[in-house]
Amino acid sequence: MQINNAIVCYKKAIKYKPNFSYAYFNLGNAYFKSGNIKYAKKAYDKALKYNKNLPELYYNIAFTYKKLNDVKNAQKYLDMYNDMMKNM
Repeated sequence: MQINNAIVCYKKAIKYKPNFSYAYFNLGNAYFKSGNIKYAKKAYDKALKYNKNLPELYYNIAFTYKKLNDVKNAQKYLDMYNDMMKNM
């Protein structure tokens, strides 16, 4: 039930600020935790559209691709995450 409430809250935040990357990121996390991997991926993609400098986002996208059995893209985003972490 808490995850569903979180989803509602993040959607409200996005409604008021459509380019709020952290709301999309957290919405993706909530969808992922609820088992809705495809919606999580869509939310992460939106977050990436507005913020390409969030390493955790690349990691979560990689893990999402892994859950979707897309090993090639999972590795691609994991490599991007690792590159970002090296430069921090």
